[in-house]
Amino acid sequence: MLGRALRGFREHVFLGTKFGIVRREDGSLVGVNGRPEYVRQACGASLKRLDVDVLDLYTLHRRDPAVPIDEVFPCEKVAGPRYLPRPCG
Repeated sequence: MLGRALRGFREHVFLGTKFGIVRREDGSLVGVNGRPEYVRQACGASLKRLDVDVLDLYTLHRRDPAVPIDEVFPCEKVAGPRYLPRPCG
């Protein structure tokens, strides 16, 4: 729904979303996930759901204590230039 609302206005909007909390289809909590492969998958899913090519802000909602933060945020290495074409940091 948001993607449709942004059509024609995307360049005027700062769009952000977050990742890290994993839920089942029924909405119940599975846990947190900060693994780089999940970050890529979640970013791609957000882009698809929002029907956009770029996110202006992609932030960690909850830190996964099992994953060192420098593994979660080597930005360009995690998401790649396709997902983070704007400066990360």
